[in-house]
This record gives sequence, C-alpha cells and structure tokens, in this order.
Amino acid sequence: LLRLNEFKPQELSNVLWGFATNSFFHEAFYASASVIAQHMELQAQHLANIVWAFARVRAKHPVTQATTLALLPHCTKQLDTFKPQEVSSTALAVAKCFGHEIDHMEKRAT
Repeated sequence: LLRLNEFKPQELSNVLWGFATNSFFHEAFYASASVIAQHMELQAQHLANIVWAFARVRAKHPVTQATTLALLPHCTKQLDTFKPQEVSSTALAVAKCFGHEIDHMEKRAT
C-alpha cells in the first residue's frame, strides 16, 4: 500500500485486473487504489479495466460504487476512444454496481 502511489496507470490497471480475476479483495488496497486512480491520466483501457475489476470483486460495496461514480465522467469524456469490448465491460460493471437484481422466481413469473 505504501508504494501504490508510484504505480503508473497501466500497472494499477493490471494489478486490479489480476486481483479481480482471482477474486481477491482487500478493502484498504481497493480504497487506496480508488483514490489514486481518480488522480491519474487514465486511457480508455485503464478506465474499463479498473471499473470492471472493482465490480467483479464487490459490485455493491461502497468503495466500488464510489469509484465507479467518480470514474464515469472520465469514461464519458473518452467514450469515442473506447473499443467495443471496453464499452461493454464498463456498461456491465455499472449495471452490476447499480442495477436491480431480479431473482429467478421473479423472472419466471413474468
């Protein structure tokens, strides 16, 4: 955690992606990474990876929701540089963070 502020955008994005892929969540690390990411010059791929990584491990966690809300304006400013996969992974992450979950019984009834 002490050297996290020395990470470059690609390094932070890669670490968060790796942690999320392995379902690793450490609240203090993610909280620190969130603050640092918000002050970085992030490209589309970094933004998409970071938002996806937070949503992958703890979609409804307050740190995830705050990070997503903080990074979304950056995403919209750069939307024309996002590749289709980056758009879809970001949209999915936002849906997981803030979307209404329908249980299986409710789906069957409609």
